[in-house]
Amino acid sequence: MSLASAPRRQPWRYTCPRGHTSWEPTNNHLWCATCSRSSDPEVDPEFWELHDKRTGETVNHHDVLEEA
Repeated sequence: MSLASAPRRQPWRYTCPRGHTSWEPTNNHLWCATCSRSSDPEVDPEFWELHDKRTGETVNHHDVLEEA
């Protein structure tokens, strides 16, 4: 399954490293629309791990997208 077409059954459960649910899979990483609009130069909208709000753990994006 490609990352671009992977379904997201529980979008509220997983967040970007900054806590936003506006992330999307792209190529080999994830991208957050909210982070991309930040004026803070330290904020990177590209990332490879998600925060699982249910368990409190950080998980690899491949594991999340394959679970759907």
